[in-house]
Amino acid sequence: MDSFEDLTTRLRSTAIDESAAAARALGDLGDKRAVEPLVAILKETNSSKVRDAAAVALRDLGDPRALTPLLELIADPKTEGHRGTLVYALGGFDCAGILLQLVQLVIYGNFEVSRQAFTAIESIEGTVNPKDWDSSVATLRAALRNADDQKRPLLKELLDLFEESE
Repeated sequence: MDSFEDLTTRLRSTAIDESAAAARALGDLGDKRAVEPLVAILKETNSSKVRDAAAVALRDLGDPRALTPLLELIADPKTEGHRGTLVYALGGFDCAGILLQLVQLVIYGNFEVSRQAFTAIESIEGTVNPKDWDSSVATLRAALRNADDQKRPLLKELLDLFEESE
């Protein structure tokens, strides 16, 4: 088994497969020291394979320092078409404070992003700010009125989830 130091060195490799493998191994180690190098590679890399491996490793580590960088990357145009795993990674964190962003991802995301955001919302265990809750319900109701036939069932299911929880 590689040491933490070896893995962080391999994480910076120009070989995509080696860097991605190092990211996965760092997540498996469970060492919180890995958060900073994983966040750094997450931000710096142009490889979706490396970015996805780092995001999953950060999910495995569950350190809240990774939440903001993940959200920033999800909004970054460079990740267009490659956001599903980034949104999946959010599920490893307490997402109560980002409910509004998750609802937006369900509404406007592609198939994979929408479903991953839905799953992250379902897994929220923390306390959601009542204003965020009400705003999310209002946003969903408005989106449902204009949704296409493909998106409408998912939005309806999410709205039902909100209404059942009230």
